[in-house]
Amino acid sequence: MKNIALIISILAAASCASNSVSRKPGDALLIGENSSTLKVMIRTIDDGEILWVGNYTLGTRAVVAPGEHKVNVMCEFKFSWGIKMVPGNIQINAQSSTDYKITGRLSSDEKSCNLSASI
Repeated sequence: MKNIALIISILAAASCASNSVSRKPGDALLIGENSSTLKVMIRTIDDGEILWVGNYTLGTRAVVAPGEHKVNVMCEFKFSWGIKMVPGNIQINAQSSTDYKITGRLSSDEKSCNLSASI
């Protein structure tokens, strides 16, 4: 039984480590909203590879170099009746060493997430 608890502890620690992002001096940090009603998960940067953080899960943080970037996200809207997932895109002109909070709202046709970024 102690071996199982040890294995679970190791897996939990590895999972937490995979959720962190490595930020070099000058990099900008993108932070997706993570509230009781909305979770903005960063999917790709500049049409690159999907940014999995583990077990096919998307994270809410990503690091980018200064400059213009296309950010593709998945928005998870939480309602009393369940969850609705929709995609969204935003262009961000990232400035050096700046944090950007990305928030979203459901489009009127409910097929996409309208995004905005603030410092």
